[in-house]
Amino acid sequence: MKKIWKQRYEIIQKLGQGGSGSVYKVRDIHLEKIWALKFIENRDINYKSGKEEWEICKKVAYPNFPRVVDAFEEDGKYAIVMDLIKGVTLEEMIQRGPIEEKQMIFLAKQICEALHYLHLQSPVLLYLDLKPANIMVKKMVV
Repeated sequence: MKKIWKQRYEIIQKLGQGGSGSVYKVRDIHLEKIWALKFIENRDINYKSGKEEWEICKKVAYPNFPRVVDAFEEDGKYAIVMDLIKGVTLEEMIQRGPIEEKQMIFLAKQICEALHYLHLQSPVLLYLDLKPANIMVKKMVV
C-alpha cells in the first residue's frame, strides 16, 4: 500500500535521515511534480522544537536554500515540502578526490553567502548542522 501524506504527497523513497528528521522523495499527485518532503523531529529541550524549526524553514527564501512550497502538520508531525535538489553532496565530492582550487573557492563563496543571509535575519538564524554531507552541489560554474 502506498503511503500518501495530506492526501497529496506519495512517498517514492527515503533519501536520508539525520538529527533533525527524515527526508523523502515524494510525488505531488495533484501537480505531478517531484519534491523533497522533510519530517522534522521533535527533539529534547536543548534544541528548537520541531514546530519552531518548521516555522523558521517556511520563512527562508534564498537561492542557496531549497524553496519551500508547502508546510503542514499531520498526525503530530511537522513537515516541509521543498525543491528536490539534484546533484551530489560535498562529502561525495571530497571522497572522489581532490577538488580544484577554483571549484573550492566557488563553493566556499556560495556557503558564506548563504550563512550571511541567515545571519542577517531578525532574529539571527544559526545553521547548527553545517557539514559536507548536508551541502548539495548542483553544478560547478566557475
